Amino acid sequence: MERLQDNQQAERFIRLLIEADRQKEAMECRNLLEQIDDLERQLETVGRELRGLKEQLGKAERGTPERQLKTVSRRVEREVKEAKKQIGEIKDSILAGMGKAVRDFKRKGSEALDGGIDKLHVRVALRNISRGMERAAINMQETIARIRAASEESQQTKIHKRNISR
Repeated sequence: MERLQDNQQAERFIRLLIEADRQKEAMECRNLLEQIDDLERQLETVGRELRGLKEQLGKAERGTPERQLKTVSRRVEREVKEAKKQIGEIKDSILAGMGKAVRDFKRKGSEALDGGIDKLHVRVALRNISRGMERAAINMQETIARIRAASEESQQTKIHKRNISR
């Protein structure tokens, strides 16, 4: 997984922005690349944690809170995979846009860099990924609350059974 910040195409684009006296755009671009790299790292971490959770749950019995948690973790894992795919597409789009901007700069000059970041159409894609991850997080929290309630109910049932058998 190559970081966008380390990509030669991105470095060339940022260098052109700086040389064209567009430090603000260069800084915005660097920040955007850093945010995308951070998001990609966070998704990797979430994916590893979900795989670990599924391993810990092993073969949970049907109808148990553990089984419900395993089902939810699979659903969230699918959301994370989709977000990773979208990030990959965003990275490809960014690099293609930067490459085009560099080529256009060579032909047209510094006016080709006007609105450089906006031309990459990244903000909308990142917003969509963010919404998807928020939905996955809310879904996970709701399911955890349901599992917690079912677990507490199960504990209360066990206590009542013990009391009845006395």
